[in-house]
Amino acid sequence: MGMAILYIPVLILLVSMSGVNASFSVLLRRDYGPLLTCGLMAWAASHLPFTLAGFALEPLGLSEKTALGLWAAGAICFGLLMALGLRMLFGLKYSKGLVLVAVAALSFSVQAKLFASVSPFLFSPFLLFYGFMMFRGDIGDIGFSLRQRQGFRRSMEAATINPKDASAHYQLGLIYQYRHQHAEAISRFEKAVQIAHDETDAHFQLGRIAREQGRLQDAINYFSTVLEQDEKHSHSEIWREIGATYLAASMFADAKDALTKFIDRRPYDPEGLYYLGKTLEQLEQRDEAREVFGRCVEAVKTMPSYRYREHRKWDKLARERLKNPQITQTQSA
Repeated sequence: MGMAILYIPVLILLVSMSGVNASFSVLLRRDYGPLLTCGLMAWAASHLPFTLAGFALEPLGLSEKTALGLWAAGAICFGLLMALGLRMLFGLKYSKGLVLVAVAALSFSVQAKLFASVSPFLFSPFLLFYGFMMFRGDIGDIGFSLRQRQGFRRSMEAATINPKDASAHYQLGLIYQYRHQHAEAISRFEKAVQIAHDETDAHFQLGRIAREQGRLQDAINYFSTVLEQDEKHSHSEIWREIGATYLAASMFADAKDALTKFIDRRPYDPEGLYYLGKTLEQLEQRDEAREVFGRCVEAVKTMPSYRYREHRKWDKLARERLKNPQITQTQSA
């Protein structure tokens, strides 16, 4: 009950506040069922072995310190498994997942007092019946979300049996990429382009993963293939990715050309503006860099709230660059 009523909702709330591009209500409807399933299985898997060890040691005279050590070991294992679950479901970094899991664990501290107060009423058959009638739509949505996730994964796995279905491999690659399982994602994307070389989206995602992993030449090769097939791919985001890759490779003139082309087409894209500002700063064009960073901040500020969650990272980074002493000194001069 504590897991279902307290821990999982608090954990979802913390996830929604951590920068995931979805509100608490959306995450609760979409991910409560899968996360509760992960939580209950993680609880059993982490505590059952140490519980059995406690029973086995009891005839030998189990001390309080040993019992506390077994409990702590189970709690640590539970935290590690839940952090892994957050990484799988929401694509969070493992370190961030560990922090959220630890903070959410504070909800267990109110469990005993809360249930002691409400348990005389909580298990009333009349209240349970009316509660079910009131919330059965929400309960149905949670169950449907869980079944939909399981069904989609099985459908995609089954679809890959078709040796000519590149799209199925691409969709599975996106799932793995979202979960930061890059080895599996690369394998699926490569399979997709082997089946259909004109699967532009797969080339694009392979390039993005290569850039994130620091394989810059591989990224340029993939992006070059995308340009050959569609130079306006993904609403011209291909030029932003190329510019970011050149920036990482310290090829600042080429980065400026690519990013300028992108910003001409997408003048209010915060990520592209930030990369262009960084490039101009490296080229010592500090007045222009300051102006572009300001446009980045303004672009994020004027976005609808549902998009602000996704792009607030660039607002923060741009503000940090605007505080750079070199840029500030140029402005003062």
